[in-house]
Amino acid sequence: MRTIRTKVYTFNELNKEEQETAIEKFRNDNYEHISLDMFEEDCLNTIKEKGFKDADLLYSLSYSQGDGLSFNSSGLENSVLVSFFAEIMGENKEKQIQVLIDNLDFAIKVTGRYAFSSASDIGFDLEDYNHYNTDNCNEVVSKVRERIENYYLDLCKELEKIGYAEIEYFNSDEYIKETLIANEYEFLSTGKMFS
Repeated sequence: MRTIRTKVYTFNELNKEEQETAIEKFRNDNYEHISLDMFEEDCLNTIKEKGFKDADLLYSLSYSQGDGLSFNSSGLENSVLVSFFAEIMGENKEKQIQVLIDNLDFAIKVTGRYAFSSASDIGFDLEDYNHYNTDNCNEVVSKVRERIENYYLDLCKELEKIGYAEIEYFNSDEYIKETLIANEYEFLSTGKMFS
């Protein structure tokens, strides 16, 4: 039997080069394990605040083809739909607007294997045109659909940007250094973590 003695160091006891090695090694070993639980929760809260109902978040943020953020939803809150229709139809049209909304079939359903958002995710149709002036309804519905598409796509882009920023923060030298110090990890003189 033999005994091997090894000197171990705190992060602050390492020289600059060894610290850089420790940071890079930690980044490489932990990239796959970054927790985005708070990000997911914040996204779902924001989506709900924007009026989307029953949201189911989808995202992939690894800088690869098909990456992005989107969500499924059973529709928009009535007040948000009313505001979109009122923008197109004008004020004091509450009854006509509500009739249109009541006959609207609207949901967001992301299909395929990619997480990015697309206008094709949105299903938006007026169920029964027989009660309306068809030309005018087609025009109104088309304009409202376009507004909702932009509303959805802009929200997805905004949330995706926040997600990437959070990942970049978790991979930053500053955050990793704070993590290594706070958790009192120990290192060999080469900057390799002592286990």
